Amino acid sequence: MGNVSKHTVRIENYVHKGAGTDRFSLAKRVRCTTADGETIYFKELVVPGYLHSAMTNKKMNTLYVVDINNGKAHCLVAYENGDVAKFDPDEIDDVAKGFRNSGLFFFFGGTLASVLALIAYGLGLIMFPIAMYMAWKYFVKIPSMLKRDDVIAGLKTAGFRFSGSEPPVSATPAQKRAEWPVDV
Repeated sequence: MGNVSKHTVRIENYVHKGAGTDRFSLAKRVRCTTADGETIYFKELVVPGYLHSAMTNKKMNTLYVVDINNGKAHCLVAYENGDVAKFDPDEIDDVAKGFRNSGLFFFFGGTLASVLALIAYGLGLIMFPIAMYMAWKYFVKIPSMLKRDDVIAGLKTAGFRFSGSEPPVSATPAQKRAEWPVDV
């Protein structure tokens, strides 16, 4: 629940690395600037397809990210920009499913490679624990951080506006009466 963090930043540049699907992609070396002029870096940022517009617009966005690898990798789960707020729990479930599939690949592929390396050179004794750790990390640890209930609770704690929420306090009275479009 406490793993969702809120950052109000403008994304300056990043290196796009395709993840093999259009459902989500990987952005490396993401450089962001806050309103105060400070620079924040994300080493790796997993971006679901429906949140790609948060990466491409050059506006101040409020990004909600989950730290999935001790500060080295993050997953963008939601963003707000003015009167637009985007969060789709089904897409986050698809990202978690992709990580689970990677975990299965590490388990079966790592086990096979370790057995073959053990037979051929004896390196399987070193490869097997590494492959099992990677399988556990991608199959169990990362999807558990992206559980639907935990992400929604973390977003509520961080102050994300879900549909039907009140507009920001800084809105003018005319804006408060207007319809607030929120994509959820």
